Amino acid sequence: MNILFLNGVELMVYEYDSLGRISREWKSGAGQEDFKIDYLVYRYNTKSLLEAKESGIRGIISENRQDAFQYFYNEKGRIIKQKEFDPYFEFQQKSWAEFFYYNQVGDQN
Repeated sequence: MNILFLNGVELMVYEYDSLGRISREWKSGAGQEDFKIDYLVYRYNTKSLLEAKESGIRGIISENRQDAFQYFYNEKGRIIKQKEFDPYFEFQQKSWAEFFYYNQVGDQN
């Protein structure tokens, strides 16, 4: 487990699996480490690429989870798209981003 203090008050906590990958993350307040908010469970594909971060409704710990983040990759294993869904508003899509890669000449690859 790794704890990162963001601003002296809020904590970001990461838990790792046996392969050294992040398996869970959550936020807590300093002095209130047992209270977990925005709890996310990481899901990896067969190539060990992050496929999604799952959340319970309103970011609670739950076995009934949906994707709060989704990640898509090209054939080279590079991320090409990320989608974010809001667990506080019935997992409506909140945002998305696309990623493009260019070589030194400026050609897309």
